[in-house]
Amino acid sequence: SHGQLIDYDETGINNSVVSLTKTIPSSFTSDDATTAMDAYHKVFYSGNNQLYYTKSNKQGLAIAAIWTQAIYWDIMMNAYKRTGADKYKTLIAGIYEGGYEKYDSYNWQNTKVWFIYDDMMWWIISLGRAYEVTGEQKYLDASISGFDRVWNGRTNPVVGDGGDQSGSYDADKGGLWWNFVHDGKMSCINYPTVIGAMTLYNSTKDESYFNKAKEIYAWSRDVFFDKTNGRVADNMHYNSSSSNGMSIDWTLQLYNQGTFIGAAMLLYNATKDQSYLDDAILAANCVKYNMSNGLEILPYKTGVEQGIYAAIFSQYIIRLIEDGHQYQYLPWLRYNIDLGWSNRNTATNLTYKDFANPCPTGVMEVYDASAVPALMQVIPEPSADILESDATVNLHGATQGITDLKTTSKAASYTNPVDKLFSIVVDNSTAITEGVTQDKVSVYSVNHQVVVDSATPVKVDVLTGEWKLGYTQKKNSDQLKISLLQGFYIVKVGNQSIKVKN
Repeated sequence: SHGQLIDYDETGINNSVVSLTKTIPSSFTSDDATTAMDAYHKVFYSGNNQLYYTKSNKQGLAIAAIWTQAIYWDIMMNAYKRTGADKYKTLIAGIYEGGYEKYDSYNWQNTKVWFIYDDMMWWIISLGRAYEVTGEQKYLDASISGFDRVWNGRTNPVVGDGGDQSGSYDADKGGLWWNFVHDGKMSCINYPTVIGAMTLYNSTKDESYFNKAKEIYAWSRDVFFDKTNGRVADNMHYNSSSSNGMSIDWTLQLYNQGTFIGAAMLLYNATKDQSYLDDAILAANCVKYNMSNGLEILPYKTGVEQGIYAAIFSQYIIRLIEDGHQYQYLPWLRYNIDLGWSNRNTATNLTYKDFANPCPTGVMEVYDASAVPALMQVIPEPSADILESDATVNLHGATQGITDLKTTSKAASYTNPVDKLFSIVVDNSTAITEGVTQDKVSVYSVNHQVVVDSATPVKVDVLTGEWKLGYTQKKNSDQLKISLLQGFYIVKVGNQSIKVKN
């Protein structure tokens, strides 16, 4: 274990005492995020090629897989967005030039360099992001031409040369093919295509991209998404022997969960359709509760190039957190970062995809070292405004005390009075827990959610000893449902702000 124990002793829930204990690793800082980024770059980057080597010893000077270079570029862009440092802005341009030289000037018609659709789409997305970050037209132009190539096929196809003739999009059955021979449809091309289309829509306002994104998301959701528990299937092949003509592989992959979340959030941002946000939350909860082990550690796999999956996941889970205001995932992700960083190789500051164990001291692959640096660039360090002092809450009409709510963070206190304060314990029960009702406001927990019922519109704050979830405005008297990790919370209902005294 790392750091200090935080004890929550709470009296009054169902007339009993509930005690919860959570171990918190030592918290990473923004300076740690910079150290991790710079160490990763120093070990794996080729100054000559301006791309990343496969191995830390640069054996054979082998450059890492083409599609993963786009992900490393994303990490660099996130480092620049986090810090504004010129060194990272310079490297954004450098990695583009490295790809330009290595991959035939982003000539998407070259079927030897660009030999599969999803390899192209990862770069198309990153090129679109580079335009968002820098405003340089060359990035947008390359992204647009690449998207057209994937969707419609080659400009001058030659029959029999091994390249595709009609593109990835299947106008007859829907969705996108994974490879040029059109023998399967994968999540790894369909959801990234939604992301690519929405990235281009946001920059160009061309409605055709928006329409393509909605179409592919709807098709992929029907085929690949488990609407009960948030699983995202890996691939689908047509099979006449199956009942619906499709054979679906439900192997769970962290990056597929991530790109599904990213696709849903981009559409949510554009439409404010709650169903997209609900989908993203369901997929994130699947990672948290079904794919992570009992210690809440992000899963990893040992296959070729699979160490990069958590880096991809980081790119999209932050959109759910920030754009969807789902801050309940921050403690979980910070725990993973803190665990991985605490197990780093102190000689090199490299980290490993298995956060729970010490980083290997021998030769490492670039894929396997990417997770912690990537997460650190997007997940902010813990806030200084943390609940630490005693608070008074109303439970079943009686005043009870919550004591010993402390953290390792900077001291802060929340000053009463407030309109209404309730305490609630959230777990994975599918049965509604006995909650609290006062002045026509009810607060209770069910299935990883805090539910607030109110006869009039209200504002809601959710607090723990680690973080504060900014208030959510209720528009009407419908239930407000807030998905939360298992734990103990204080829920404030009312318009009066909680005052923070540092």
